[in-house]
Amino acid sequence: MKKLKELNDVNIVQSLFDHTLSNFKKNTKLTPVMATELEFFFVPKNNNTVISEEILSEITDSINTIAHNHGIKTGNISKETGDLQYEVNVTHSDNINQVINDTIQIKNIIANIANNYKFIASFDAKPYGDSDVGSGLHIHLSLQDDKGHNCFIKNGEQESKILLNSIGGLLAFLPCSIPLFITCPEDFSRYKAKFNIPAEQIRYKCNATNAPVNISWGSNNRTTAIRIPDDHHDPSARRIEHRVPACNANPYLAIIAILFAVEHGIIHNTLPQDKTWGNAFDEQYHLTTLPLNLTEAIKYYQESELHNYINSFSQERRQG
Repeated sequence: MKKLKELNDVNIVQSLFDHTLSNFKKNTKLTPVMATELEFFFVPKNNNTVISEEILSEITDSINTIAHNHGIKTGNISKETGDLQYEVNVTHSDNINQVINDTIQIKNIIANIANNYKFIASFDAKPYGDSDVGSGLHIHLSLQDDKGHNCFIKNGEQESKILLNSIGGLLAFLPCSIPLFITCPEDFSRYKAKFNIPAEQIRYKCNATNAPVNISWGSNNRTTAIRIPDDHHDPSARRIEHRVPACNANPYLAIIAILFAVEHGIIHNTLPQDKTWGNAFDEQYHLTTLPLNLTEAIKYYQESELHNYINSFSQERRQG
């Protein structure tokens, strides 16, 4: 984010991440466990690019093999909603630095292999504008106590207080966190409920983007900003999925914003708004929208505790 110099210094950002993670563990007495889910497009370089199921399968198999050979723990690459859009998951771990490094490294592997097959791997938030869906960097989070128990597990039918406080903090800090979830003004085009496709394709393809557009949370609801995935098969895997960061976001910055917000929510006993049960795009819920442009997002950021924290840390590092 060029307009915010405190977010551009790589060394300061990495030190800030270490400081934020250390503060989080010290102040909450909890250990975060995180994973990432990265969406991206294969964009043909030219008319000579061969596009076939066989070639695409060969590309994804190669990515999986090389990632494994580099010690990167990922799930298999799967097809996503968009045209030649795919998704890869970096496996959850309490070694958050490793999760971030693996996320960065898998992007490089994807780009290099795609290039060998005359594709460009696009990690833009909305590479085709309103003609297709956008791509997100979904970040998954659970919290463990000192015995390794997941603090988000329900008590019967009652939600965990730590889970609710975490969601409350995330929602409260969502508007001011946007500059840490994107890289350029064009990324705001992803935060739309619909994209434009020809009328004759509507019956074959849903035109909902499933990208978040407002401050909301829900259970297994992909239209909300904060989603609690279905955990019926494994209650111990209960977690938060933060769906707002764009796939081109700096994962260090995105996770700094998330940890800061969750810590604030837990320490201050912040409770979230009511859960959204239906389509969060529906105007009947009267939900507050995310910032609509960079100017608005920076204003929220610069007036926030998150900015004060980051700016203070950055200034101390520069002076030191």
